[in-house]
Amino acid sequence: AVQAWMARRYGRPVEREWLVLTPGVVVALYMLVQTFVAPGEKVLVQRPVYYPFMSAIESGGAEVVSNSLLYADGRYQMDFADLAAKAADPAVKMAILCSPHNPVGRVWTAAELTRFRDICRAHDVLVVSDEIHCDLLFEGVPFTSYGLLDEQSIICTAPSKTFNLAGLKTSNVIIPDGAQRARFAATLEHHGIHGANPFGLAATEAAYTHGEPWLATVMAYVGENYRFLAAYVAAHLPQLRVVAPEGTYLVWVDCRGLGLTPAGLKQRFMEQARVYLNEGEMFGPEGEGFVRLNIACPRSTLAEALERIRAALG
Repeated sequence: AVQAWMARRYGRPVEREWLVLTPGVVVALYMLVQTFVAPGEKVLVQRPVYYPFMSAIESGGAEVVSNSLLYADGRYQMDFADLAAKAADPAVKMAILCSPHNPVGRVWTAAELTRFRDICRAHDVLVVSDEIHCDLLFEGVPFTSYGLLDEQSIICTAPSKTFNLAGLKTSNVIIPDGAQRARFAATLEHHGIHGANPFGLAATEAAYTHGEPWLATVMAYVGENYRFLAAYVAAHLPQLRVVAPEGTYLVWVDCRGLGLTPAGLKQRFMEQARVYLNEGEMFGPEGEGFVRLNIACPRSTLAEALERIRAALG
């Protein structure tokens, strides 16, 4: 089912033996760092980024190096000059890519990914691409799996975000290289991670085989939610700036126009408005002054949250 899904939607051939199942992408990231990065070596990330990346790196005794994204005119870009400089450090052994990017919502283009690949390849940096949100694309946005560009890379996907199956603890780690796969499997065995949840396997097969029409309906609804959010913010919350997402069901909101500290933002949004958001600094210091909002909910819930925020901001 995983093979058919990847081939049909993304043109990515995946051999059956390339697949290694883990109880989640975060677990996979922890184990990948422990497999391929020695304590004291470095792993590159592109902050602001999903915070478990940093914990996965540091838990293995490695050091986080940030090739921070550039933000201008409401859009994020990769900083390739900085990437080249940091990847040249011989202590950098791995780069963890996030596409679609959580939290900023970018879906990296084939051209961007090719430049990223060329720089990492030139410095023998192993790329692990977290593509867990790859099925959650806004209308007209194409997705290129990094694995199509680099057979030495390792790709992480899962049905969990796409089909709301996170509780079944099933994810896919795609490792074409046999030697890499054997090393990773040995790490999993060492940590007592083996076998798979049979309910998770059944749900994964069912979702990938029969869930496509449902997913199309969901993403159309999420797209409408985003348009509702953007229109509401433009009309009633001019101090905020919404970063338009290309993928995921998460929206990154620039709140720096409020002039509040992170503690002040938390007080306004969570304590006064009673709307639970992810604080931007969770994703690295580059996220300070931002918040992350989940819009995969009924529109009535989103509308109520926005009304509460409007009241709290006066």
